[in-house]
Amino acid sequence: MKLQFSKGCGGGNPPTIPKEKNGKKQGKVLGKRKREDAMEKKKVFLKPCKQGGPSVSPSPPPPVAEEIPVVIGTSAAIEKAYRRGEGNVVPENVRPLDVLEKAFELILERQKNPGTNGYVYTKDQLKSIRQDLLVQNIRTHFTWGVYMFSFNEALAQKDLDEVSQCLSQLKNLHDADGVSESEKMEVLGYVIVFACLRGDYMAAQREISKLDKVENPSVAHAIGIVNALGASNYALLKKLILKSPKKFAQITRLFLPTLREAILLKILTAYLTLTPTDIASILFLPSPQSARALLKSYGVTFSDDESPDSVITCKTVLNEVSKTLSDKINPQFEDLKGRVGVSISPVPSRGL
Repeated sequence: MKLQFSKGCGGGNPPTIPKEKNGKKQGKVLGKRKREDAMEKKKVFLKPCKQGGPSVSPSPPPPVAEEIPVVIGTSAAIEKAYRRGEGNVVPENVRPLDVLEKAFELILERQKNPGTNGYVYTKDQLKSIRQDLLVQNIRTHFTWGVYMFSFNEALAQKDLDEVSQCLSQLKNLHDADGVSESEKMEVLGYVIVFACLRGDYMAAQREISKLDKVENPSVAHAIGIVNALGASNYALLKKLILKSPKKFAQITRLFLPTLREAILLKILTAYLTLTPTDIASILFLPSPQSARALLKSYGVTFSDDESPDSVITCKTVLNEVSKTLSDKINPQFEDLKGRVGVSISPVPSRGL
């Protein structure tokens, strides 16, 4: 629809829109003009510049975050219970560095007598020390040592949440005073393996992508485990796990049951038949009898044949195992579960 101008509109009179019987068309034109007016208001107008071209009006600077004052503790208490989520930190309730060092020495001394205090007490005292270090922003090699000791204790006790928390803080302490490059790389290897086995495969890959070169044996071992698991090379994965240093082996044990369940579902889906010997080899089990016991725990029934080479029909076993594991698989393991495939190498050809 064309706009009609009134007579003498050369003087700048606004255009008039002819009325129509159908009000819908007129509404469309008016709606279009409203949208155009709104867009005009959103345009960025340029200010004239004396030299050079036009300059864009600068945006206001972002608000500056207020600096949180660092607390300097004055408490002289050697032992102090951990208190979660303290609001206002009072210096009288926070121990300075020299007192924290004495508190940590007391924990180390009591570790020599395992019967003196249990893990619950040790964990509580360590968390209290770490809390006082955090509120005072103490980032030294002493802080690193406290977190490493907490990490080792949590690994020995299979405390998954505490292991995760300690590794997260150790990763953030990479710029702490006095921490050597080899110590940082050692912890990075633990972070990569922990993330991969926990099911966060992408987090493990992000950590690997940040590396320019791999020279540390801890990181190289971690990358080997990630690559073997990602490629479903269970023969290589088993070799790496069996030859893992102590801490890597402890981290692996935290997730080994879930890892076995995820791999078992995949191989039962991929193969027609298997034997207990084949399953034991793939799932890092010590013997065919262990494989049979594992399958029985999932509701699988066997005939009277106890031979390690007895043939198992995978489709039948898969139905029983799937019913048991449908609600049991850890949701955090779903990402890794989808990447667990089948490796032909550790399985004898007779089972195919």
